[in-house]
Amino acid sequence: MSLNESVNGTSAGSVSISGTGQVDFATGAAQFSLTVPSAGSFEIRLVKPVLYLQFPSALGSILPAGKSWVSVNLPSAAVSSALGASFSQLSDSAGLGTDSLSYLRGVSSDGVTTVGPDTVRGVPTTEYSATIDLTKAAAQKDPAVRAALQKLEATAHLSTVPVHVWIDAQGQVRRVTIQESVTTSGTPADVLVTIEYYDFGAPFDVSAPPADQVVDASSLAGGQSGA
Repeated sequence: MSLNESVNGTSAGSVSISGTGQVDFATGAAQFSLTVPSAGSFEIRLVKPVLYLQFPSALGSILPAGKSWVSVNLPSAAVSSALGASFSQLSDSAGLGTDSLSYLRGVSSDGVTTVGPDTVRGVPTTEYSATIDLTKAAAQKDPAVRAALQKLEATAHLSTVPVHVWIDAQGQVRRVTIQESVTTSGTPADVLVTIEYYDFGAPFDVSAPPADQVVDASSLAGGQSGA
C-alpha cells in the first residue's frame, strides 16, 4: 500500500507526508515506512498487539542510549485513554471491508454515486463517491469505537467525510481518497489523503525488532505512554 497526505492551512504552513508498506489483512500485521520532510523517515511495524516505531536518526537523542525503537502495547489503558478507544478495535474496524459498496451505502448521508471507469496502477476499476455520515458510522460500531468517532467529530469539528473509492472487478479496493476541511484548536486546515492498494497476494513477513534495541513507551516521559 502507499499513502500520501497533504495538510494546508496549519500554523506550520503546508505539510506533506508519504509512505509505503505492506499489510496482512488476515492477521492485521503491517510494516510501513513514513517520510515527514521536516523530521525524516519513520519505520512502523505492527505485530499485534504491539506497535513498534523507529525514529529518524535526528530524533534519536530522545531515546536511551543503544535504543532505536519504541514499543507501544496497543490494548494498554494509557493508549486507550489517549485515543478514547482501544487502538486495536479502531485498526480492526478502519477498513471498508470486502463488501465496500454495501458498507458505504449503510453509512452515507445521500447514497453512493458511480463516477465511472478508471485505471489505478494499470488495473481497470470503477470509481464511486459517497459522503460518510460519522453518526451513522458510529452507530454500526461497538461502544469503544463509537466513542472514538464521536471524539473525532468533536475535536476536528466534523460531521461528514467525503470519500472516493476505486474498486476492481474482484471487489478489491484499489484506491481511497478523502478530502476534508477540519478545525483543530481553532486552526482550520484542508486535508487530502490518498491510499492505494496493489500487489495483492505478494509474500509478506514482519517481525518485532531485536529486543535489546527496543524501549517500552510506558517507561518514557514518566510513564505517559501514548500521551
